[in-house]
Amino acid sequence: MTSVIMDPCVYTQTALNDYLGSKGITCYNFDQPVAPGQLDELLARVSPALVFISEHCLSNNRAEDVVLKKIISRYPDSTFIIFMALSNGHFSEYLCLRDNIIVTTKQLDRTTLEELINGYLIKKGKIKCRRNATSLAGPVALSRTEHEMLRMWMSGYDTVRIAGMMQIKTKTISAHKGNIKKKIKTQNKQVIHHLLRLTHTLTSGLNCSQ
Repeated sequence: MTSVIMDPCVYTQTALNDYLGSKGITCYNFDQPVAPGQLDELLARVSPALVFISEHCLSNNRAEDVVLKKIISRYPDSTFIIFMALSNGHFSEYLCLRDNIIVTTKQLDRTTLEELINGYLIKKGKIKCRRNATSLAGPVALSRTEHEMLRMWMSGYDTVRIAGMMQIKTKTISAHKGNIKKKIKTQNKQVIHHLLRLTHTLTSGLNCSQ
């Protein structure tokens, strides 16, 4: 089994190499961004079980974002773990965007990160499931109303204006905000905004539940 680590931090690379190596996983390390075309060639060649990417290594180029989305969708058997680069705010959780895309930060505790990695290895039959293993959350999904409300909220509209535009009570808007924060696992509006921006870099957006 192999993994790809794209992260400029030598400490992150060392820690992941030590842990993954103990599981018999070979690591391919990159401390600089890899162009989407090169990444595609690498994934095709080594078929990694896990791909760790620091947000620092992602491009702000919209055309490259489109290519990256296609690349990720072409490798459903690889799990992509993206480390967010938060300049302001704290997020010590993980968010599953798709079955093979997980967004987290380096503030995530070691035990939970190991559970994420082991969850993939169990799913692929690489290791046996422990009796007391923690079950990992599936991809996050918002209702259509939550999607619409979140779009306006992140655009800077206040609760009263959103309530007027959606023709529902302010108390209902506040309840939706509470549900969204719970699903996205943070109370911090700046972190939510950052998560959404990164979500659109990696996917077509958060899943929509019926």
